[in-house]
Amino acid sequence: MANSELTIDEIIVKTEEALVGAGLSNQTVWGSYYKSYRLLKRFFQERDCKYYDMSIMDDFIKEYQRKYANLEICRSLYYQTVRAARVLCSYVDNGTVFISNLDRGTRYGLNEFYEKVLTEYLAQADYTKNTADDVEWSIRRFLFFLQQTDHVSLSTIDDSHARRFIISMAEAYSDGTVHNIMSYLRKFRDLKDCLKNASTIRIKTFFLYWVT
Repeated sequence: MANSELTIDEIIVKTEEALVGAGLSNQTVWGSYYKSYRLLKRFFQERDCKYYDMSIMDDFIKEYQRKYANLEICRSLYYQTVRAARVLCSYVDNGTVFISNLDRGTRYGLNEFYEKVLTEYLAQADYTKNTADDVEWSIRRFLFFLQQTDHVSLSTIDDSHARRFIISMAEAYSDGTVHNIMSYLRKFRDLKDCLKNASTIRIKTFFLYWVT
């Protein structure tokens, strides 16, 4: 994306559209992101900057980190604002967005088994906060894909299902995003032992698909 050619207003609109495309409802985008992006627009205006600037984005995030550390804002406002800013940065960098917590009011809800698999995996995986959001989105999408194709447990899948999932992602997202998804799924395979502990279901050898 040619960031220097887009105003911050244009990028905000495109990010909000991408959020809806990722599965969030218009109501959720309005309630969880609109206010944060109003704050972001004001921050740019105060610096007399019309176009997207990563250094100003960094300053914006640091400013809200400072406010939170000094108890000037509440925890919910801090996390909501910083999350919205990082989602926008993700859109600028990748042309798409990663959203965690897609089970809240979106079409990516998981059944009890898959929700447990995801929870157990994330509890034992070692990711930074930013990366953890992307990982949760990727693994949730994969498990949701299995669920939608009537695979109610991991014992019924093989490499053909994994290939179909990757192909479906490639049709909807950029090469960079698909590469990230592949990377997260490799680590998902590497920590398959924690999934065994979460269930008596045997993890199938389809995970070898991501070795090469």
